[in-house]
Amino acid sequence: MNLEYIKLALGLNDDSKDILLSRIHANVERAVCLYLNISTNVTPQELEWIVEECTIIRYNRVGSEGIVQESIDSLSMTYQADFLKEYYPYLDAYKSRNMPAEQNKNRLRMI
Repeated sequence: MNLEYIKLALGLNDDSKDILLSRIHANVERAVCLYLNISTNVTPQELEWIVEECTIIRYNRVGSEGIVQESIDSLSMTYQADFLKEYYPYLDAYKSRNMPAEQNKNRLRMI
């Protein structure tokens, strides 16, 4: 995990959020591994960027979980319920290149 990159992207200069970021990162990593059907819960190195990006997305939603849209004055934010959705093409490409065929079949993906 590259916690320094995540903190830099978020503009965090101290260690006060490290535990929270580590927990979010672990949860995102589990979600990616579950989608890929990897039982070790260790994301392949070439997909770590997705985990980092999704960690940033999830961190920015802390306190707004379950909210689909929020408006503050003239600023309106619409959240995507599935934070991995925009990364499915990359994850699917990884699966098709690297996962045995029998591991990929019989998967149901809810969209």
